[in-house]
Amino acid sequence: MAVGFGLFQEAPDNPKQHTCAKLESITLNVREARFSQPKQELYGLMRALQANKYWLVGCRKLVVETDAKYLKGMLSNPGVGPNATIMRWIEDVLLYHFTLRHVPGKTSSVDGLSRRLKQPGDEEYPPVNPELVDNPNTMHFEYPAKTNNEPRWEN
Repeated sequence: MAVGFGLFQEAPDNPKQHTCAKLESITLNVREARFSQPKQELYGLMRALQANKYWLVGCRKLVVETDAKYLKGMLSNPGVGPNATIMRWIEDVLLYHFTLRHVPGKTSSVDGLSRRLKQPGDEEYPPVNPELVDNPNTMHFEYPAKTNNEPRWEN
């Protein structure tokens, strides 16, 4: 199992035309591969954003395409996470300003990258920040009544 993602640039005159800048796959370890599907999708989004943070920080028109519609609910209600780990992941994802766009998995060009097995010579990504993984010393979050960083959702 892996996190598959791509970085594309839309043509200014034709939003359906994409130019590929990067295709990547980050393999999951045994523990991460056992996450539930929603937890894997959120974890995958967090890892993909972290792996491309130097390209994405400050990006004004960032669009995240996903086949997981339930990410909208998870990201729109950050204080309702089932545990502190997921709430930390949501906080990490919400550092980026983006619009979520649903794309059916069968039409996604990067869907196959999530099934890729680790290969010799694969780039080693740094492990996720230990503070974002299950930690007995949990952090305390206070959420304002209305957040300005709530991602928009396109159908």
